[in-house]
Amino acid sequence: MKHLKSTRYSLMSIGFLMAALWPFACYSDVYMWVDSNGTTHFAQKKLNKNYKLLMRTPKQTKPASFGNWTDAPAKRVKIYKVNKKLRQHYHPTIVDIAARYQLEPALLHAVISAESGYNPQAVSRAGAVGIMQLMPGTAKMLGVNNRYDVVQNMEGGAKYLRMMLDTFNNKRLALAAYNAGPGAVKKYKYTIPPYKETQTYVKKVMGYYERYSREM
Repeated sequence: MKHLKSTRYSLMSIGFLMAALWPFACYSDVYMWVDSNGTTHFAQKKLNKNYKLLMRTPKQTKPASFGNWTDAPAKRVKIYKVNKKLRQHYHPTIVDIAARYQLEPALLHAVISAESGYNPQAVSRAGAVGIMQLMPGTAKMLGVNNRYDVVQNMEGGAKYLRMMLDTFNNKRLALAAYNAGPGAVKKYKYTIPPYKETQTYVKKVMGYYERYSREM
């Protein structure tokens, strides 16, 4: 997943402290500003009048159930097809996290299926890591300090997906933004950017989503 290569993130030190003290969740509010050049800026507080509150993070009401791999692979890992056993194994966690971020479990499952096939050690060519394929800058902005931690990665991905849904109010555009960044979607006048990877990605996720919606 490619995330906002030109984006500058302004992070409060408290975000890192909270992430360190409570590694299973990200509690920071998120503010966003798109400048005249189309560059998207994120911050955990309103740095100036241009920043608008994008999302307040809900508190975790109960621990998520999970199986956790935290060991980074020694070399780049191939992203395999959907692992049905891991999909079932992570289902309770996905339901917990989806509820807190007001996401459909089927949609969160669909993104995970397309991003990593449920492989928590997946690494993309671009350097995206984990079950929801977070890039380093995106992970830091979301308060994720260990991208190989399954729950942290899933929390961060769910939070980012919620942000994109709130921004674009459209599943397909939100998915395109998850893949290519919100700046790309806005650049092409709120349509799916004409990138083959992004267009294929949106179709793939929506295919999983429609299938999982029937099954769940």
